[in-house]
Amino acid sequence: MANPAKTLKDILAIIGKDVKRIKTIAKTSQLDPQDALTLTRYAAALDDIATREEKTKEQLKRQFKGLKTEELIKAFQESKR
Repeated sequence: MANPAKTLKDILAIIGKDVKRIKTIAKTSQLDPQDALTLTRYAAALDDIATREEKTKEQLKRQFKGLKTEELIKAFQESKR
């Protein structure tokens, strides 16, 4: 099974390389429409990831807000398995 954290790290590394290359190109000439589209897609994807992460955090906060300490410990231990 793939490790989501590693997959995300790899994707961000690829995006970082592309952005550096595009910035270099943009210094010497006008940005190619395909490169501009790539940057737009990356921005949209990263915004989507950030939005989903925030929603997930808020859902977890609401889910665990009413639990007692013992229940929180039990849920934490189950998540580590």
